[in-house]
Amino acid sequence: MVIWILGKSGVGKTFYATKVFNYFKNKNKKIFLIDGDEFRKYISNDLGYSKKDRKINTLRIRNFCNYLVNEDFIAIAAIQSIFPAIQRENKKIFKKYIQINIRPKNDEIAYKKSYFFKKNIKRNIVGKDLKFSPIKGDLNIINDHKNYKMNLKLILDVIRKKSIK
Repeated sequence: MVIWILGKSGVGKTFYATKVFNYFKNKNKKIFLIDGDEFRKYISNDLGYSKKDRKINTLRIRNFCNYLVNEDFIAIAAIQSIFPAIQRENKKIFKKYIQINIRPKNDEIAYKKSYFFKKNIKRNIVGKDLKFSPIKGDLNIINDHKNYKMNLKLILDVIRKKSIK
């Protein structure tokens, strides 16, 4: 199974992915969490932040998920994933694929906390410079960081339903 958690920078992808990881880990499942920022740091460190490089990175993450699934792991990817075509392809490639779209309550994301401002990169920021409009997911949640328990319950409910099929 692949659980693809996507959204803009700072919206809480890694937070929810970690919670889902811990849920499965406590059930003694083979599970692997791929954080898009960490993956880029160690595996895709040859790439920049152009649309082309972002696409290559997303495809690398998908390929790694495919490897994990073939090894009977549950793969959780916390990634911006700005390419709707790749999202549609994921649904075809993976037998069990769950896409969770996370949006902020308002469009003000904490960009100051983002990687881009730490590195003083002020272009190609998803949600500011790059268009972000994911396809409809299995779950579309709005995260205001106050209702995270309710959002987590919704996420786990969708995963449980989809994993039974």
